[in-house]
Amino acid sequence: MIEFDEGDDALAQIRNFRGIIRVMETPVRPETQQEYFNLNKENTDSPDDDEIRLLSEFLADENTPAETIRKVLVRLTNSADVKAFRSIESFASAAPESLRSFALLCLEISRMRIESSLSDEEVGYIAGGLGGHDQKLRFFILVFPSDDSGFTPSQLQLTQDEFRQAFTNAGGTPEVFDAEPLFLAMVVLLPVMADFRPQAESCLKEINQYGNFLFPAVYASNVEIPSYTQILDIIERMRKEDTGK
Repeated sequence: MIEFDEGDDALAQIRNFRGIIRVMETPVRPETQQEYFNLNKENTDSPDDDEIRLLSEFLADENTPAETIRKVLVRLTNSADVKAFRSIESFASAAPESLRSFALLCLEISRMRIESSLSDEEVGYIAGGLGGHDQKLRFFILVFPSDDSGFTPSQLQLTQDEFRQAFTNAGGTPEVFDAEPLFLAMVVLLPVMADFRPQAESCLKEINQYGNFLFPAVYASNVEIPSYTQILDIIERMRKEDTGK
């Protein structure tokens, strides 16, 4: 597994990949992914049958400390043996809330490892904080007016219609449109192998032909969906950065 600090670096690597790309469907917090990477740096060889059996016993013992459980789950993900997968699956199905997100991440990784071992083609797997489906990553996308006066109803409707069409033309799947007076927030599945930014910029320019009312940049993240207050902070920061150019 490869870890990237910058999303653009990850997407560039993915788009150069010559095999099959599959997206992890389960949304997992970046902190959980980082915890997995940190624990997996210590011992990455594949456990043998005896170790898998011992690790599975640790998972089944409700007295095993949470810290040990995390290490056991990570160790089992290094095996392409179905028995390791089933042990993780059994634990994840009834995991306590404090371990559930981590267990689901390990379950996904274990599944991927087995599928890769059985495939005749090179398979690459990617994970984003918002998850995805097939070869599409889920993104939160935000657009907003050029000033703080807010959208008029007609401006908001136009912006929503145009971006919905732009997503569809790019092979994306719109899921949620949150239309507010101060912004339009969208959740959409977008193809991993395509760069949506040129279409987004083109869409902005086209909409602004009808009054130049949109801020000339899009905020996009596949890490998390910000709260209302966080969205307002993002808008304020982007406006200040634009003013300071």
